[in-house]
Amino acid sequence: MRKWSLKKIGTMADSLSEDKRKRMEELNHLPPTFSEWEVSCREQMETVAEMIGCKCVNDIVEEMKEAMKFVEKYTEGEINKVRGLKDKEYLAKLGNLARKYARQHRCHYHRRGLTCYCDEHNH
Repeated sequence: MRKWSLKKIGTMADSLSEDKRKRMEELNHLPPTFSEWEVSCREQMETVAEMIGCKCVNDIVEEMKEAMKFVEKYTEGEINKVRGLKDKEYLAKLGNLARKYARQHRCHYHRRGLTCYCDEHNH
């Protein structure tokens, strides 16, 4: 198991090609709809997985889609409310989702970074 902090991932992103680095910066801006956000998050996850050598981008994307269902519910479909969302019930649900993936030894994204289980022989 390897854990990657958001800071470490950001530092690694600095070493990407100019085109990929610009694309990652573009993807950091919140798009106008949840469906567009899902597409941009998938692209970000694919790039991050490639950077760290994770082969389970589908697990990460699956978890992200589950998390987005919570986000859409707690923002009442208003994507502009996503930044700074601090509702305790919402944060607890996201934490439970990350723990579910951790118990199953599936690669997953969480509030502090990413956990990758690809180096485990039984993964």
